[in-house]
Amino acid sequence: MTLPATTRDVGETLSTGHAKEKVDNRTQLLKILRSIRFLACQGIALRGHDGDEGNLMQLLQHHGETNSSLLAWLER
Repeated sequence: MTLPATTRDVGETLSTGHAKEKVDNRTQLLKILRSIRFLACQGIALRGHDGDEGNLMQLLQHHGETNSSLLAWLER
């Protein structure tokens, strides 16, 4: 049995995947922090009332309408 010429080390592959995940997590975290800052500047509470979704989640879902990566990240 011969291995293909494009075979990569398992550690290298995992490291590359981990690096991509870190970049994605950092990007989504910055979007969440900008949303929190916006709500704070407007004097709007982050949480909702009994049983309602909070203002933060509604704002993030609104942003997710134009950015599907944010919605996918939130669902994880």
